[in-house]
Amino acid sequence: MRALSLLTLAACCSIAHAATTAVPPALDMGRALIASAAQAEEDIHGPSEQQHAETMARFLALRQQIADQRPHDWTEMLLEDRSVWLFHAMHREILTGRFDAKASAISGALNGGDYNCVSGTILYVALADSLALPVVPLQIEGHVWCRVAGEKRLDVESTCPQWFELSEEMRLGAPGIVAGSAAAPLSRKALVAKLYYNRAVDQLEQRNFAAAIDLLQQTLNLDPTDAAAEQNLLAAKNNWAVELAQQSKFDAAERLLKEVADVAPGYGPLLANRRHIRILKVRETLAAGEFADALETAVLDDPQHQLQLRFEIYQAWLKSLVQAGKQTAAEQVFAQAEVEFQTDWRSSVRLQRLLRSPAAT
Repeated sequence: MRALSLLTLAACCSIAHAATTAVPPALDMGRALIASAAQAEEDIHGPSEQQHAETMARFLALRQQIADQRPHDWTEMLLEDRSVWLFHAMHREILTGRFDAKASAISGALNGGDYNCVSGTILYVALADSLALPVVPLQIEGHVWCRVAGEKRLDVESTCPQWFELSEEMRLGAPGIVAGSAAAPLSRKALVAKLYYNRAVDQLEQRNFAAAIDLLQQTLNLDPTDAAAEQNLLAAKNNWAVELAQQSKFDAAERLLKEVADVAPGYGPLLANRRHIRILKVRETLAAGEFADALETAVLDDPQHQLQLRFEIYQAWLKSLVQAGKQTAAEQVFAQAEVEFQTDWRSSVRLQRLLRSPAAT
């Protein structure tokens, strides 16, 4: 995948006035944000220069259309009034469809009108940047919106077309408003990262772990502070490891868990799953009659579980040798086991009984 060219999104507020004056593309923050969102779609769904160009052309045309509709006293209006006007214009000209939780794609919002909080917020921020309205994207877990950076607090919920027609009491009940100080500001780069994150969640729901991991890594490349993406990346690797182990792909499974351990050694399910996968690997080796290899593999983090597993191997090995009439080999294996179980006399006695029983079962 190509790395996103987001250097122009580093600043939090726009210096662009592209809708009214000629601004170099490198300084057109609204355009840069949509270009980055369009490029994210290419990364997610595959390269398409035509779609990228169409998305950009559609945004620029709609942006100009909105700019041309501004009231004649635009420059004299209060910041809050301009922000509310822009919100209504966006819903009138662009977000003409319905809310759809999966409608993150900017191309879909621009062409079909359906939207979710990510696509709606990206479009509002891009339009605000283009018209020199200072806005700050915000997030809580599972939701993004933005706030006008003026003297008076003004939150903008892009997913509610009637947002500014609601009573103040009703607006105060919105998730973002209720979050209060728990709401965290997002950079433009981090806002674009939500496109990768949402697609990753879709892939996880379909258990497409490889694709989900790639998308989550892209998310974290753009926003290293995204705790939800970080946790989902760990969960994806953990769950994929278990699935691979069930397919007897033990080496790949253990590599994934090592990646988890390297960055989050205290991750909840890690130890249990690492033990589970190693036990599956040992038992498959054991079933193939490769007793020495099974013993070599039977190394666990938990000494007690390791001892139990190694007893299981010695037990199966001795049964196999006794039933085959290979008494000398059985005695050698028992001598080896006796050293390991010298502090566990019960296990040692059980193995000794197998050695002495010609009809071991």
